[in-house]
Amino acid sequence: MLRLAVITLLLCGLACADKLVLSNGDQLSGELVSATADTITFKTALAGVVTVSVKDVRELRTDKAYAVVEKQKLVSSGPLQWTANNLSVSDGANAAPVTPDPSLMVMERGAWERAVTTHPGLTHGWTGDATAGFSLIRATQNDTSLNGLLSLTRTTPTVTWLDPHSRTLFNVSGAYGHTSQKGVSDIKTEILHLELEHDRYFTPRLFGFAITDFDHNFAQGLSLQQGYGLGLGWSAIRQPNQTLDFRADVRYTRRSFLHGGGEQDLIGSQLSEKYYRKLPHSMVFDQQLAFTPSFNVASAYEAHGSAALTLPLYGRFHLSFGVIDSYLNEPGPGSKKNSFQFLTGLQYAFKEAAK
Repeated sequence: MLRLAVITLLLCGLACADKLVLSNGDQLSGELVSATADTITFKTALAGVVTVSVKDVRELRTDKAYAVVEKQKLVSSGPLQWTANNLSVSDGANAAPVTPDPSLMVMERGAWERAVTTHPGLTHGWTGDATAGFSLIRATQNDTSLNGLLSLTRTTPTVTWLDPHSRTLFNVSGAYGHTSQKGVSDIKTEILHLELEHDRYFTPRLFGFAITDFDHNFAQGLSLQQGYGLGLGWSAIRQPNQTLDFRADVRYTRRSFLHGGGEQDLIGSQLSEKYYRKLPHSMVFDQQLAFTPSFNVASAYEAHGSAALTLPLYGRFHLSFGVIDSYLNEPGPGSKKNSFQFLTGLQYAFKEAAK
């Protein structure tokens, strides 16, 4: 009785499976994962997940309903019958032909509905990474150095194949160093940066944004700098393996200095660019530049730059190497204008957004 039940289930599984027939006559039974105008991704029990060119497919038949999407809009839904030249979708009674567009995407109906209707809560949908490094010396001199970085991004919709509607970025970085020696004054390094930005897209490339950032840099005599800006951004490059954004804002900045340096209230602008690139062998390069002139105090300008390279280590763990350079034309009394950091540490990458 048990054997009969198992055989019945197997036969039902084969009967209900999607069918993929290749140009050379080979037939695969399994489940359609997704498809575009150029490729079909198919999952089988024996061969696993395979991706084939549409040119090498004689026929594809599915029993389950799939969503057919063109130009990011649902054009049809139902079981598919697809040959090299024709695609038709059944509504249960009739098969309606669909003319494939270069933007064609085929996916499970449920995946499409989740992508266009899901609105993640405040704590969901974030991606990014965290990096930490430290050094410790105990000898004639006692030295302790710590550095860390947390970078988070949340884009809605959460899938990369739909145009973005909004994006939130949160970055915080810090470096601390303390050196002491008997009979000699202690030396301290203390740098902290926090930034929060929210973008709203008007088109797939043009967006408006609001940004606030806070800086503390003991090496430049800066007790606290707080900035608030509104501006426009342009995504010059938006590809799966690289992005390039340009931004310009109008902002208010308030600076408080250490050692009796007083305070400054500034009205100015920030011009910046951000570049992200995935390199071969799972390496990643990330670079930023920003220049902030002041309108009411021309000499109180500043500039910032950073670059980082991450190398894969194991799983989600990476090695990170980076530099951060900060230039403040009017630092606190007795402080240098330039602050340079070289940072290295262990990085952990959070789960990536859905594809």
